[in-house]
Amino acid sequence: MQIKHFIIVFLYLFSNLSAQGIPKSNKDSLYNYTNFLGQDCLKGRATGSEGLKLAAKYIVQKFNNWHISKAGANNTYLQRIPFHSSQPLEKSTLQLSFANQKIHLLINKQFLLIKSGIQTYIPVPVKVVFAGYGIDAPEYDYDDYRNINVSGKIVVLLEGEPYSSTDSTFFSGKIKTLYSIPESKIRTAFAKGAIGTILIPSNRSDSTITWKKQQMAYSFEHVSLPQSSSSHLGVFLNRKSAALLFSSSERTYAQVLAWEHDDSLTSFELDVEIAFTGSFKQREFKSSNIIAILPGSDPELKNEFVIIGSHYDHLGIGKTVKNDSIYNGVLDNAVGNAVLLEIARMFSQSKLSPRRSILFILFTGEEKGLLGSEYYTKHPLVPLDKTIAMVNIDGLSALGKFKSLIGIGARYSDLGIVLQETASEHGYRLERLQEKYLKHLFARSDQLSFARSGVPSIMITEGFEYAKFKRDTVISRTINWFNKIYHSPFDDLTQPIDYVAIKNYTDFIFAFCNRLANTSGKIEWNKEAPFRINFLKPEEGHGD
Repeated sequence: MQIKHFIIVFLYLFSNLSAQGIPKSNKDSLYNYTNFLGQDCLKGRATGSEGLKLAAKYIVQKFNNWHISKAGANNTYLQRIPFHSSQPLEKSTLQLSFANQKIHLLINKQFLLIKSGIQTYIPVPVKVVFAGYGIDAPEYDYDDYRNINVSGKIVVLLEGEPYSSTDSTFFSGKIKTLYSIPESKIRTAFAKGAIGTILIPSNRSDSTITWKKQQMAYSFEHVSLPQSSSSHLGVFLNRKSAALLFSSSERTYAQVLAWEHDDSLTSFELDVEIAFTGSFKQREFKSSNIIAILPGSDPELKNEFVIIGSHYDHLGIGKTVKNDSIYNGVLDNAVGNAVLLEIARMFSQSKLSPRRSILFILFTGEEKGLLGSEYYTKHPLVPLDKTIAMVNIDGLSALGKFKSLIGIGARYSDLGIVLQETASEHGYRLERLQEKYLKHLFARSDQLSFARSGVPSIMITEGFEYAKFKRDTVISRTINWFNKIYHSPFDDLTQPIDYVAIKNYTDFIFAFCNRLANTSGKIEWNKEAPFRINFLKPEEGHGD
């Protein structure tokens, strides 16, 4: 690693750059981009919405104004992507059949659909099995499906996962692993032959994710790429409805929760059958990734590419909270789009001539499961084997003058070396997240799609060291933002945003990408990169 470090630094120092020619970002421009993309008239920029189309027109106009070349289809900036959308209607019901009665649960009140569409119909009642957490994790010698057959049945699963207060290596102790993600549980159940999955609250569920928050999160239409639909029902139940499932069985819901507390969960069949009758509003539509290219200046290196990406979609119109139903997505991710746009302007209007080509991509469908970036990696517009790195910009805290940075994915490849050198030059300290946090964060945004496809990828965020705030204060404010603002109508333009901090971040990301575009050395994955082992599996990614 030290030899590789020396080579990258040496080649950079002897490249055709002059530090004196590095441009600076414009705070007012960052403000203007953010305020356009975050305004109410864009209606939250949902995938496929008119608001997102307006955002796309704005972004395209900026690229045109700066004379950055088109890299989309048919001499445009757009990569058109087909999508399927489905939203359940109120007459959709979940039927519980007992020996002497039938109970119909109401959607959005007693149950929520995790994923929906015509493929989720279960018209004839089927048997139901309780299968613990629904986890099969060989590395922990843990399998909830070990002694039970779920083929053709519906599985009932507790949210969350096992943890150990004494052994931090067992499911990372009290820290959540990717096994706790609902989509992971559903895919495991599907692989075991189950035709449906019902998730119920556990005593180890995240206390910050209330039923009210789940109602907000699942009030939006489900969007998928056409080829990704599957015939599997996915449901959340609230606690009262969860107890009904066990009402005719020998073991009650309360007993199951007691077993969970004692780490003695066992799987068993429930004395209930379930059917689902759904009514859906469905549509087929297209939405676009926006792609521009700055051709490289080196005769050979111009055929290699650095991708700078951010997602420009958000959630759109959702459940009303305090008279507001527009989920604007300002810090997630209008600010990220503003940073990308300003970096594009800086490159296009400076006298610098990066040796490698730079691809600017604004992704659609990230909030629906990284769909835009997934589509791009399956239909790349430049060769993926010639794409040396992907730098993702997704979500900033913008609290004030930061003194440290976190490179999510930095230690997985030579990007960590480039980040360290750039941070040192700019006076920032790098903070390292523990691996158990890092894996979870790396899998939650568009860099994951590229990592799966073999492209070294990174997302750089502010750390927790600030000039005017104590570390504990920053951590507390960050947690508060995720609990109360994230994916809510309050991530809007009324929240405090420090545009000087955004400017400083923009200047740093520009310098980092400029270095990537000018080094002659290759960027390679480290041998211990987790995607080589077990963790960057297709089923584990989802949007944020």
